[in-house]
Amino acid sequence: MKETEAEAYCAVWDLMLELEKNLPMAYIFYGQDSFVEHNEHFDELGIFLPNSIFLRNLEHHVKKAEAIIYAKD
Repeated sequence: MKETEAEAYCAVWDLMLELEKNLPMAYIFYGQDSFVEHNEHFDELGIFLPNSIFLRNLEHHVKKAEAIIYAKD
């Protein structure tokens, strides 16, 4: 997409805010260069859903998170 690092970070930040709005009890983190494979560095976005709150609806919440990340409706 030829985005600057600042534009990419802004896009990730927007994703995190949307996830937090829709999954308020989730723990969300973003790490730059936190994943390395074949000597290539990748950023990582993680979402932890608390078992005590989300267990009954875990599949629904995972689908909601994926829809936000992959820009699906």
